[in-house]
Formats: sequence, structure tokens, C-alpha cells
Amino acid sequence: MVNSNNFGSLKRIRKGFRRVVETELGEEQVCGSCGELWPTDAEFFNMSGNCMGYECKACSIERKLARVARAASLVKGVGIENGER
Repeated sequence: MVNSNNFGSLKRIRKGFRRVVETELGEEQVCGSCGELWPTDAEFFNMSGNCMGYECKACSIERKLARVARAASLVKGVGIENGER
């Protein structure tokens, strides 16, 4: 995890602020979930039109998988997977 005190700039973007750092690789953004630096492009962050997400794709996928696992455990607990009601 990256210490946020190392970042000197907040970049104002549509609907909020992003922690953005200019590095030797170019402009990088701090993920809002894990705090890691990633290049500001569609390979690392979800894009919607010309807006970039606040969390990296890895964190987004991890959050969705956790939600699916939670839902599956609830279904197994009730017995719905066998067609019971």
C-alpha cells in the first residue's frame, strides 16, 4: 500500500477528485481500494465513456467475486440450490 502523504497533487476530474502522480511511466492514479499506483488507462481502471473509475480492475473484480460468494453461501444455507422452497 502506498502512503498517501507521498502524493503532492489531487487532480480534479468529473464528479470528484483523484490522487494522480506524474512518474517516469507517465500519469498514474492511486486505487481507492488498495492504495496502489496504476497507469491511468483502460488496462488498469474501468472506463465509462470518458470517465475513469476510482478503483483498479483487480479490486473491482475481487469485490464482485466476494459479493457472488456471499450470495452463494446464503443460497446454500437456505437450500434453494436443490429446488427446495
